[in-house]
Amino acid sequence: MKPVNWTYKKGPAQFELRFLLFLFCATAIGLAAAQASDSAVSERHHGAFGIGTWKTAAEFKDIVVTSNGVTLYRSDSQNQGTNDSILLDGDWSFTNGVFRQSAILPHCRLFLGNTNWADYTVSLRARKTGGDEGFFVFVNSFDVNNFTSFNVGGWTNTLASVDRQTSAGQWTLCDRIPLAIKSNVWYEVRLELHGARIDCYVDSKLIQTGIYSEPPPPVTVAGTLGAESTQTDIKRNNAALRAVFGDPVCQGGIGFGSYDRFCPL
Repeated sequence: MKPVNWTYKKGPAQFELRFLLFLFCATAIGLAAAQASDSAVSERHHGAFGIGTWKTAAEFKDIVVTSNGVTLYRSDSQNQGTNDSILLDGDWSFTNGVFRQSAILPHCRLFLGNTNWADYTVSLRARKTGGDEGFFVFVNSFDVNNFTSFNVGGWTNTLASVDRQTSAGQWTLCDRIPLAIKSNVWYEVRLELHGARIDCYVDSKLIQTGIYSEPPPPVTVAGTLGAESTQTDIKRNNAALRAVFGDPVCQGGIGFGSYDRFCPL
């Protein structure tokens, strides 16, 4: 059998070989680009977690965050319960491992953790104690304008929704579905983060799966509470934060000396 001469052989065989070579190279380039894109998307989906309400009073307890078998946070730990918390409106308290939010106001949110966390699982128990809505669990949170939320009993306690909020706007990551919750009943909630996918469970039942279909818009300063419009609210809440949680304890890195940044645990 004669060896194939890729340079000088003429005729149909030369065309076929070159065409096959072209397809091989194009496929290789496409696969490399797709892998790079998937890697970039995965790297962009990370952030702290949080809890919250909208015109509803609620309680949260037994909060645990794990990743690859390592516990990142526990709400019942004396060393981690409220450390490095970011409070955004509401009337919050923390007693015996239970977070309570009693104000019937919109945008009552509490963020905890580290903006570098990725591919983690958040599990907790939550119940509403008053108001017309349910409650939120936040994940992949960079700051007050960039986060993903699982809304349980939203829209006057009628729907569940997984939404992505950014400085550029808000969009849903999957279809909203009917879901109502009862007052004064504890619900077990779990969010499992796997790269671009978020599996949301209530009482061990998979309720929704949110998918990031494209990389979220870039965040200019990851880890900060960002927009200047929020600084008044942050300063207003500093006194309340100190009264409930004590003075900030984290310094250096992405830490802070006041309650205006996420801080590593």
